Amino acid sequence: MVLIGIIKNDIAAFFSRPQRAQSPQRIKCDRSLPRCKKCALKDVVCPGYGLRIRWRQTLSSGGQILTGKQPARRGPSTSRSEAQEKGSPQDDFSRLPLVEAHDHPVNATYDTTLACNPPTDFRIEANEHPNHGETGITDISASDIATYTRIASVRHLLDHYDKDIASSMPWVDGPDNEWRNVMLSLALKSPSVLLAILALAAQHYSVQTGVAWSNEEGMTSERYRDRSLRLLSQNIKNEFAEHGVAVCRASAAAILATILILCKLEQVQSGSELWRIHWKAAQTIVKRWTSPGCTTAPKDRTSRFLMKEVFVYDVFASSTNFEDDAEHPDYALHDSDYGFFLSWLHLILQITQAERRHYSHSRDGGQGSCLHDVGLIRDRFRHAREQSLTHSKRLPPMARDMMDDLTALIDVYHSVGLVYAFQAFPDGCHTTSTRLALTESAAEMIRRIVNRRAFQHDLLWPLFILGTESREQLHLQSFVEARLLEVMGATGFGNGYAALEFLRKFWQTEPSSVPNWMRFARLQSQRGFRFLVI
Repeated sequence: MVLIGIIKNDIAAFFSRPQRAQSPQRIKCDRSLPRCKKCALKDVVCPGYGLRIRWRQTLSSGGQILTGKQPARRGPSTSRSEAQEKGSPQDDFSRLPLVEAHDHPVNATYDTTLACNPPTDFRIEANEHPNHGETGITDISASDIATYTRIASVRHLLDHYDKDIASSMPWVDGPDNEWRNVMLSLALKSPSVLLAILALAAQHYSVQTGVAWSNEEGMTSERYRDRSLRLLSQNIKNEFAEHGVAVCRASAAAILATILILCKLEQVQSGSELWRIHWKAAQTIVKRWTSPGCTTAPKDRTSRFLMKEVFVYDVFASSTNFEDDAEHPDYALHDSDYGFFLSWLHLILQITQAERRHYSHSRDGGQGSCLHDVGLIRDRFRHAREQSLTHSKRLPPMARDMMDDLTALIDVYHSVGLVYAFQAFPDGCHTTSTRLALTESAAEMIRRIVNRRAFQHDLLWPLFILGTESREQLHLQSFVEARLLEVMGATGFGNGYAALEFLRKFWQTEPSSVPNWMRFARLQSQRGFRFLVI
């Protein structure tokens, strides 16, 4: 099998600052040291082309590693114009641009076919131009962390993560917030996790304050991120060393924690689509850990938390992405992990998978399978709601109005979950009026939430689902749009802007030509527009 992932510097500066003398021809930086020879000849400053990571796996036969490289999978040979004209789900997605609606092109691909076999060649190429500054290219080791975290600017970013970012990661903030306790604990042991957190905090701080973060050493979010990626690549190389026989448990946890933080980093930028690369990377790691025959999967509490968070990310990311070849790891969650919203999340993922199978089967000429039993659907969501309510009683004591808000939030997810299920299988006996009634009920529950700041971050996906039922309801459109903007303003994460852009376009369509938002999302996906709602 072949796994090729190329991560490049995705920010707009990558494209807005090309080599000036080479821009018309788009000649690549030759990466020579101490400076690019092409730029030296033109007497211009080389901006470099950022960090690049390559994952390359060759085939193995009888335990012997073959050196021949397999070509990446390609679909049928179809021109882009023909593909867009046909609009078929069978179009070759690889020939379409990743981003069409934004001005932030992403030059990255990720093929996650890795199971348990380690990559035989993992290497990293990084731009080491001196104009990045020594601080920007010098990696820190685990022994340096204690000294490094005493730097005032580093402590400021860690404090920002603690107070302004970690508080919005779990469903409800509290003393057991693992995004604070576990992640910061890992950051004090793993340089890659620490640098990823600093990158996230610096970017989030810039968005919230409107002032680009840069300390006295010239470190920016991008440089923190690049250094984290460099260390991450080395950790992954070590993870797959010795054919995956010997794995350092701490390193394995650091890998997944770093990837999760980088996922969150890409959610800050409204135009970024690199979250898809990190999402696929996280799936690949979990698939490896949970594959039959892999005995190296860490089962400690920290690693279970990380895999649970990948599962949460997978559920929401999958709900708005419609690739035919999407695969999900077999999440081996521990019994103690089944708590707040976990049963609900499992149900949503099952509905998503069933809808994708049904669509694929019906597209190929079959009748497909459908959930006709509305009673069964309601029973399963009712059971998930009861489990969430039971778990909420085990949370640390909170004020009465907070508990009322939490109950309202559970009811919101109960209603929008049913709406999502009925959208996925519209040919059952559940009608438009049923979905509209559930939508109005969920909107009313959202209005009842008093402590908005405590629960704003939980409302993005429910508001999106409400928006998908608001095509002919102008009052709901106004409500959804206002609340989505409020959520993004309060949380500092801008990935919801793409979802709002999608909704605005969907609201302009006619039911006669576009029956539902999933059909419209598939159409947009074929044109390269994808978005994340989490």
